[in-house]
Amino acid sequence: MEYDREAFTTARLNVEEYCPVASCVYDDLLDQVVAILSPNVVKSLPPYFSHVTSPQLAQHWLDKVSAESRLFIISHTEQARIIGFLFLYQESLVEPLIQPNRVSEKSDAKQISSLAHIGYLLNEADWGQGYATEFLQAL
Repeated sequence: MEYDREAFTTARLNVEEYCPVASCVYDDLLDQVVAILSPNVVKSLPPYFSHVTSPQLAQHWLDKVSAESRLFIISHTEQARIIGFLFLYQESLVEPLIQPNRVSEKSDAKQISSLAHIGYLLNEADWGQGYATEFLQAL
């Protein structure tokens, strides 16, 4: 099975969409998830980001996060190691359609708009290196 995933690169980083198919997963991805999700990294995040202390819990975390959003793996190009994750979530909103000169009339017309939410987390050892600025500017 081939999995089509999006990716982009910057001067120092590769950003690839997470692939749940075994053939395109990093060899030590689960161990790296455990290492990245340290208490300092996740202290202000939702509870399911905490206490990921084993490969099994890391797989559960990957499954949950990738089901809720598009999950991207951020890796350093020269060092060939994962430094963090990028999350993209698109929310569609249905709102009443407001038409000029028809404010007083009731209408069932609706418009759909979207909001995009971006989140990321980086390995604590990689904080302060300008990586977030680099990959966010490349989006």
